[in-house]
Amino acid sequence: MNFIKQKWKAFKKGLLQKALNAEAKAAGLNRNHITLTCGEVSYFEKAGQGRTLILLHGAGADKNSWCRFTKHLSKNDRVIIPDLPGHGDSVLNLSLSYTIAQQVLYLHELLTRLNAGSIHIVGHSMGAAVALRYAYLHRKDVQSLILLDAAGVEKTPSEMRQELEQTGIHPMMAIESSADYNKLIQYGMNKPPYIPDFFLELLATDKISRRDIERKVFNDIIRDMDQTPILPTLTLPVLIIWGRLDRVLHVDDAELLHELLPNSQKIVLDDIGHVPMIEAPQLTATLCLTFMSGERCADDRTA
Repeated sequence: MNFIKQKWKAFKKGLLQKALNAEAKAAGLNRNHITLTCGEVSYFEKAGQGRTLILLHGAGADKNSWCRFTKHLSKNDRVIIPDLPGHGDSVLNLSLSYTIAQQVLYLHELLTRLNAGSIHIVGHSMGAAVALRYAYLHRKDVQSLILLDAAGVEKTPSEMRQELEQTGIHPMMAIESSADYNKLIQYGMNKPPYIPDFFLELLATDKISRRDIERKVFNDIIRDMDQTPILPTLTLPVLIIWGRLDRVLHVDDAELLHELLPNSQKIVLDDIGHVPMIEAPQLTATLCLTFMSGERCADDRTA
């Protein structure tokens, strides 16, 4: 019986991996690995002769969160999507530091090794805080920033922040079952994609297995998450996109970010939660392309 269960579990894992591979392939992404000083880093890359776009995921997420979004980008653009250390298929070492500053160092080593050159960075949540710090330290290399539901500033405590302070339990980490994982998805997104139940079970199991490294990452990033002091010095073009129904980071933070960044545009998506590139991938990609082409797109939208 145990043998049959193991075979069935392996079969389901294979199906999940095939589904993830199919999404990456549909977006024109190739899976690669590179060894950096911190260890092995996994990344997706799409070749292109146009702009170079760097897509940075949030805490507890990975490079797969960008596949549906990438499908709607320009076919001419080069795209690099890393699993930041401590995430996905990259190095998961509890002895490493995963602060925002350290993630910038890891990212800079990766982009130097890949000859990325002049770049545009699209960052989500924690990845947006990394993007801000990267642009501050390497401003000659960064042409523009696009920040999706960005961590790094706080004007109004979010629902998640209040729950964490009241209970001491992080809603995004309190995962014990597939039902808990489904609640996490509903918490993070107002328009989540459909996920079959047996995929939810596998994703929940993987999430539970990462509890220690995710706790380590969370404890590290809160040490230097606040990017407020550097924002007025960033004069490059910035687009801020936020889901109005974000429970993880309050939508009020978008206005503070807009006020502090001198050359920024802001757009709020009415029916979207914390993860616009998954909830509304085509609209989010279109807004990014419009912005990078030099046109204004700053008004509120219904996705």
